[in-house]
Amino acid sequence: MTVHSYILNNNYTFVQETRVNNVLMDILSSLIQIRKEKKVSQDDLTGTLGINSTTLSRYESGRRKMPYDVLVKYAEYLGYEIRLIKK
Repeated sequence: MTVHSYILNNNYTFVQETRVNNVLMDILSSLIQIRKEKKVSQDDLTGTLGINSTTLSRYESGRRKMPYDVLVKYAEYLGYEIRLIKK
């Protein structure tokens, strides 16, 4: 599947044609930056995401691949929506 665009918010709009995994990693990187700007700790997220802090740390560092459903919950917690548009 090729993704042609993804949108986090007005300030975080990206257009790319790349593999889904690369796009999801880019989204996660943006969400990590947003999380830090909003001063939300990893511990604040773990209950909502249904994972422990070690797992979240591994996702954020790239040592483990974050499942799409967890990524969507992460974005929603921060007040963002993820839409993948398949062409």
